[in-house]
Amino acid sequence: MLLSTPLLSTVSLTALPLLPTAGAAPHAQFACTRGCPFDCASAKAVYSKGHELGDHTVDHKDLRKLSYAQIQQQILGARSTIAACGIPATSIVGFRTPYLSDSPTVRQVLSDAGFRYDSTIGQNGGAARPWPARISGGMPYDCDVAGNQCSKSESYPSLYEVPLYGYPGGNTMVSAGGWEAEGCGWEAGWQAGSAG
Repeated sequence: MLLSTPLLSTVSLTALPLLPTAGAAPHAQFACTRGCPFDCASAKAVYSKGHELGDHTVDHKDLRKLSYAQIQQQILGARSTIAACGIPATSIVGFRTPYLSDSPTVRQVLSDAGFRYDSTIGQNGGAARPWPARISGGMPYDCDVAGNQCSKSESYPSLYEVPLYGYPGGNTMVSAGGWEAEGCGWEAGWQAGSAG
């Protein structure tokens, strides 16, 4: 059985009925909209229970291999598809890259498109783990952890990064308290309204 926390693991639409519906802490689910399990009825059901729907691209492609325009098509196309289900486009403010393949170009597209946060960059966990932060005076995280492609000189004043933490002994990332296991379809992570 899947347990729902504010920071839940990857789930597919077929697993959505297992999510608790009463008293569940709000959480974000990241949706890939084509070539992945996605449908409007499930999207509306998740949203109507008070959970956030985040963007996970149209086709679940490795964005590091795409141009700015192609990345923009993947991100804005998924946002448009989710919004066409009746979810307000203004509430689709979170993003996680497929395969956790972040890049400065991805964050530039997110900033230009008005997204509030990205939850992709991996960091070391433990007591000294970094918390979500605004990317306003350079990337505040260690760019050499978990295969990140980031630069200390990046600056996107309106964009937050919600780091994923390495889990000892495995290839799993933890998202500020919950599990992250990359997959195609729906992923859950940080609740956008919890950072200042």
